[in-house]
Amino acid sequence: MEKYLINIYGEFGKELYQKMLERLRILLENTHEKSETQLKTLKNTIMPRIALYQIIQEEKSKEESFRVIEEYMTNVVCVEMKRKYLLIEKLPLFSFVFKKIFIATVMKSDNWDAECVRNDKYGFKVIIHKCLWYDACVENGCPELTRAFCKCDDINYGSFHKIRFSRTGSIGMGSKMCDFQFSKKLKR
Repeated sequence: MEKYLINIYGEFGKELYQKMLERLRILLENTHEKSETQLKTLKNTIMPRIALYQIIQEEKSKEESFRVIEEYMTNVVCVEMKRKYLLIEKLPLFSFVFKKIFIATVMKSDNWDAECVRNDKYGFKVIIHKCLWYDACVENGCPELTRAFCKCDDINYGSFHKIRFSRTGSIGMGSKMCDFQFSKKLKR
């Protein structure tokens, strides 16, 4: 993240990064009633983006702050995740393994309140009613930032060659729930 900020803002990027680290510390100190799993996700994934979003708004504008976070998520985070996904997609039985891991992760973790409404040989569908990413953004006064996280899901899951990803909406985009639907792509 520091390199990204330096690329955008030059030396001022270093200052922003240091301010972000301090804000991150404060945000985490003020985070209560979360499980160990949730705290780990907040610390590593969610809160650094929220902290940076807040800091850039204080120095620039809300619009620029959102743009910087969204571009960071799209051009850095998503690129790395997409590369990993496309690499593991080459594994035999990828669709089966991905389905098992995705369902197990979402259903067992308290980062989400979810239900699997379809699971058959053609694919699966998971409905998420509550999401730690959205909750954290709301709790920190920036529900609009959730859209950047949702966009990453669309980019990463949409990049698969063997699996088709679709959804009708997401909590971060204003829907009452997120639906993650994955189906095998037919071979031509």
